Amino acid sequence: MNEQSKIIDEVREVLGIQDNVSDVQLCKLLRQKMASLHPDSFCDENAKQEADRLFKQYNSLYQSLKKHISSQNSRSSSALIPISDEEVIQFSYIQELDSKDKEIDILRKENKALADKNNILSEENMRLNRELNQTHDVSIKLSEENLQEIYRPRPIFNVTGITALVAAFAMVIPQFKDVLFELGLPVTVIHVLLWIVSGVWLFAWARKFFMNKILNSVESKILCGKELDKKLQYVSKEYYSFTETDLTEIVRACLRKGIRKLIVLYDVDETTKQLSEQIILELSRKHIIQKTASKGLVKYFYVNNIYADIS
Repeated sequence: MNEQSKIIDEVREVLGIQDNVSDVQLCKLLRQKMASLHPDSFCDENAKQEADRLFKQYNSLYQSLKKHISSQNSRSSSALIPISDEEVIQFSYIQELDSKDKEIDILRKENKALADKNNILSEENMRLNRELNQTHDVSIKLSEENLQEIYRPRPIFNVTGITALVAAFAMVIPQFKDVLFELGLPVTVIHVLLWIVSGVWLFAWARKFFMNKILNSVESKILCGKELDKKLQYVSKEYYSFTETDLTEIVRACLRKGIRKLIVLYDVDETTKQLSEQIILELSRKHIIQKTASKGLVKYFYVNNIYADIS
């Protein structure tokens, strides 16, 4: 038995065909069987491995059969069952399909490579976003601490205030007053001074408490867009903008309203600066600020139109 007959017999055995079928029909049927065994059609790993093994085995046989048919066709000789003109056309169509399949395989591999690359880039982007958010969180925390530090009474002042308060209450005790009289000290003057120092200390702590409420209120109001929208300038279909000076003016105006003016007092400049920086960090962390730009000494912040519409 020659090599060509052996190939035909192997194909017939694989396909389970005993009837007389032309070589082109065998090629067509084998191609269909290979399509059903493509590894990508299976999800189970064991089934995929078995399909891959059979696919490679049949593909080798398929390529040999195609080579055999091509050689017969090129020599215009007869096959075991002669090749008709119609089968020549069918074989040409099969070859064209094979060519397209190769192109699809190449595209599939390229697509997989791009998908893998995209996954890597996505993971890297997520990592960078996490680091950026952590950086923003740290920056916001430091900014909050700086704001708290402006109104936090100093340790030495706390000691003095607590001591003065305790002493002021102690002077209500008659025995304590008698001791001061015996020492020749002006009891009334000392008592008044102690209450003044205690009052200043209590005011400082009350001021700190109320300032926390005021700062949170101002920050929430601006972050919600209730004040900032008055300063937004149309830039394009995508962006509105505001300047650093705009935000500073808004913060200052909010801090100087009503009774807030009495509580902020002489620290308004430092408070305005720190609170403005904290608001910028919050807007950036929430991705409301899309980009920044500087023109001379003026710094511009760009927000998307969605934020502008909401505000």
